[in-house]
Amino acid sequence: MNSASDCIAAALSATGSDMPPVLPGIRRLDAYSETWYFVRAHCERRLRELREQNDNPTLSEVRTATLRGQIVMAKEILDLPNPKAFVVPAVIYQGEDDL
Repeated sequence: MNSASDCIAAALSATGSDMPPVLPGIRRLDAYSETWYFVRAHCERRLRELREQNDNPTLSEVRTATLRGQIVMAKEILDLPNPKAFVVPAVIYQGEDDL
């Protein structure tokens, strides 16, 4: 079975682009659209909330890890207009032993 990174690399190779198409024929995000302004504002607000929650020293390790993952995801979404933002992960999470 192919790894996720192999599948992503094959998909990118097939499109002839360094970015996967979200929809057929669409290879970039319009960073000036009303939709992107809405998404960006939501993610920036959510990122502030997540960072504030993560500053709580009484959080469990699991909750802290969850918040950190959500922070990473919000930052990835905010970086979508950057064509170099799409990076194939070097390590695929296999389970709790990988933490």
